[in-house]
Amino acid sequence: VDVVGGKAASLAELNTIPGIKVPEAFVVTTSLYDQILKQNPEIRERVKALDEMSSAWLKAKLVGNNEEAEVWDGQVTATGKMIKEIMEKVSLPGLTENEIINNYDELCRKVGEENMAVAVRSSGISEDSKDNSFAGQYDTYLHRQGKEEVIESIKNCLASQYTHRAI
Repeated sequence: VDVVGGKAASLAELNTIPGIKVPEAFVVTTSLYDQILKQNPEIRERVKALDEMSSAWLKAKLVGNNEEAEVWDGQVTATGKMIKEIMEKVSLPGLTENEIINNYDELCRKVGEENMAVAVRSSGISEDSKDNSFAGQYDTYLHRQGKEEVIESIKNCLASQYTHRAI
């Protein structure tokens, strides 16, 4: 679950049960996010700042300082928007992008359809657990066809963790 998230892990487990049909798929692991942060110090620094702002917002909310919380909320939203915009434009590490393209090509071959339409969905490592439910916070991209759309949708899905709703 820490590498592929709960949704992907559950689907993989279902796939092992005889008689249960699970659509063909491939999963991009959490290492992609780690690689993006490693290669983009600007994003890494903004994420760190966002974490600090979020903590300040929460502290203000907990002590009932609504004016201060509102200021922090604006800063959190603006910083999240900046991170999201940068992440949507980031270049994926070459090896990882090639792996995604190869997996998409293999998926198309398995199904027997060139440039088949796929869904790109999040499977957050803490999206759903016994203690938290964050399902539906990240963006989903349906009917993505071709390598370019799949790559673009993966970046957008990853970046959607910085929308106001997800933060």
